[in-house]
Amino acid sequence: MGTEAPDAVILDLMMPVMGGLTFLKKLRKDPLHMGLPVFVLTGKAITEDESEMLEELASAVLFKDGAPEQLGELLGSIFSLADAQG
Repeated sequence: MGTEAPDAVILDLMMPVMGGLTFLKKLRKDPLHMGLPVFVLTGKAITEDESEMLEELASAVLFKDGAPEQLGELLGSIFSLADAQG
């Protein structure tokens, strides 16, 4: 990974090369990205085990059927906090 972190990540669990959970686990191992807000956006029905993992690793899990409004609110709060901090 690089030396600069993005402000936030929007992650789909169903990616073609690497699953979203695998990506998220690898991302969280990097100290630069430990506190990075990661919003999981999925249309997939998640299992209880996946839900527990996501609760630990992700900032929020949004389902595609209601995501646009929720995502807009979450990103708005993240970027307004970033602007306020300088």
